[in-house]
Amino acid sequence: MKPESNRATQQTGISPARQEQSAPLVRGFPTKQAAEYIGVSESYLKSARRKNNPQSIVAPRFTRLGKKCIYLREDLDRFLNEATQAFYSE
Repeated sequence: MKPESNRATQQTGISPARQEQSAPLVRGFPTKQAAEYIGVSESYLKSARRKNNPQSIVAPRFTRLGKKCIYLREDLDRFLNEATQAFYSE
């Protein structure tokens, strides 16, 4: 009996590596995926975007779409770059 992934590959005729390459690049992430992307907890991002957030909590920019918060990939990358530069410049 063949594994499930082999069946899907045979049905589409595209190798798994090829399928990953053709997947669209995601530009906006919901909070959970944004936290995973930059390596922090979801609760960190939630507390960092509160209006009365202490200045010691630094967080990436976000956009609100209704009640949903979206973090753009370029903002997350910028946040990581700035955090890295601040860490090494001390």
